[in-house]
Amino acid sequence: MGYENYTADGHYANLALGFLASAVDAGFRGERQGAGDLDGRPPRVRVEREPTFRAAAHHGRYSIGVQAQADLVYDGTGLVDLTVGAGRVLQIASSARHLSGGPWFNPGLGIRAQPGRTPTSVISGHRHALSGDGLRESDGAIAFDSEIAGDTDDDPIAGWPYRFHAAVGADGVDVTETTPGHAHHPVLFVPYPADVGDGLVTRVTWTADGARFDLDGPHGRESLLLQVFSPIELRQNLSADYANRRGICGLVRLDLEGPAEEVRWRVSVG
Repeated sequence: MGYENYTADGHYANLALGFLASAVDAGFRGERQGAGDLDGRPPRVRVEREPTFRAAAHHGRYSIGVQAQADLVYDGTGLVDLTVGAGRVLQIASSARHLSGGPWFNPGLGIRAQPGRTPTSVISGHRHALSGDGLRESDGAIAFDSEIAGDTDDDPIAGWPYRFHAAVGADGVDVTETTPGHAHHPVLFVPYPADVGDGLVTRVTWTADGARFDLDGPHGRESLLLQVFSPIELRQNLSADYANRRGICGLVRLDLEGPAEEVRWRVSVG
């Protein structure tokens, strides 16, 4: 067990010991796995409901971790981790926060009442109460329904329904986020590792339908592609104002055309 509620399912010391034990056991059985073996894993989804409300999915090199009802102490709600294979540095892992504080940012949806650079609510930085069918596996994907709790008494999105769906395929991760019955002017936020040390700095370039992330890692060039299936109005890259447990982060902000209730986006290896 953990020493606090948040780590009840994976105490830091026990988790590390579990990794070590698995490696030792594989060694005794003569099993040697390289990056190619790990990147060829079959599809798998695991859902853990109360008290942790977490889920994970794998397919080939792609893996995701989802927090359906985060307590906002360490992470935000939604897609917390997105990794793309063994031996890579450019992974989208762990929620990020501005150096001065504020909400947790996961890759995901922001809500504006009006177009332009108007006040924006960050979905991952709000508390969520699971509703409907809650956290579940849905045709090989991870899905959950929730109600957004307000940060203040006059929070404009308090009580809004929210629906999350993430599917992991052999060639990428597809995410759909919906606010049923509530159209708005959507924003897509994507935090990324800007500087993870040792001179490894991520470069961001804009594409017709999103952005490309490039990093010269210890094993060569690493790239990620972000595709958004909505027209993009404005783009912004805040390159070194955020941080998470891995290091200094940047934050890509894409303001999308609205009003809309649904945003679909995709991350794949470039």
